[in-house]
Amino acid sequence: MLCNDVNCQDCRANFLRCYRCSIGYGVLLPARTSCIPCVLSFCANCIYNAYSCYDCESGYGLIASPRSCQLCSSATPFCQTCNTTNILQCFICTPPKILDAGICKICITGCSSCNNITGCITCFVGYFK
Repeated sequence: MLCNDVNCQDCRANFLRCYRCSIGYGVLLPARTSCIPCVLSFCANCIYNAYSCYDCESGYGLIASPRSCQLCSSATPFCQTCNTTNILQCFICTPPKILDAGICKICITGCSSCNNITGCITCFVGYFK
């Protein structure tokens, strides 16, 4: 038998109370009678609570309290893409910054692009390898 709300994935109590919704929707608490679109901005997954995010859209990361989404670069400077469930873990940095253990760092002085913090690929004008 189907739940009363088409976006409810786990319903109980004669199919009237919802405990988990489809991705992009969250349970409307405290009544648990329906699923509504995630309320928080940039939230991709709020399946258990419409006002509490569990996974963010690309380019945004989850902060623990309150469970909401912020730009990756707000927690880790120069971070372009971070773990959508952990804002403190960066995956891609804005050039010419480079990724080192989940953190964006600068290349060595005079380097416009590098493959690690000491390996210069190209230099700024006036600098040489």
